[in-house]
Amino acid sequence: MGAALTLQLWSDYYNFGSLTDDLYGRGSDASRQLNQARLMARKNGQNFPCLKCGKWYSTRSIMLRHMNHECGVEKKIQCKFCYKKFRRKWNLEQHIKRLHMSEKRKHHLHQQQQHHQQQQQQQQQQQQQQQQQQQQQQQQQQQHASQQVSNRN
Repeated sequence: MGAALTLQLWSDYYNFGSLTDDLYGRGSDASRQLNQARLMARKNGQNFPCLKCGKWYSTRSIMLRHMNHECGVEKKIQCKFCYKKFRRKWNLEQHIKRLHMSEKRKHHLHQQQQHHQQQQQQQQQQQQQQQQQQQQQQQQQQQHASQQVSNRN
């Protein structure tokens, strides 16, 4: 049975309910096809098709949610970090928490590590400069002391 025909039959079933036999005639090909489609869907645990795209769902509420919020609904909410689009604000928020917040944390930790390394390097440079200054002072003191000794002689 073609998908388009199945969708039309389901559409009629949803719109007219039990009147489908009256519409198509009890025992007609269309009525048999509708019953066959319902049986096949029930065997698979999916009793409710989307009338827009033909996907099948296990409950009417899931199918209606799909039809109202997913099928043919344009993605309007855009992520400011990667420009991916979402239909729901909650999905965007979860996306940001999962992907971008972890990236921000990684970036922040990386910046902290770099800052810590820079501070350590600066401290090492300051210590080296202090050691060099102390060595120069010691050398100057030694030179000064040796000059005084040589001046006495």
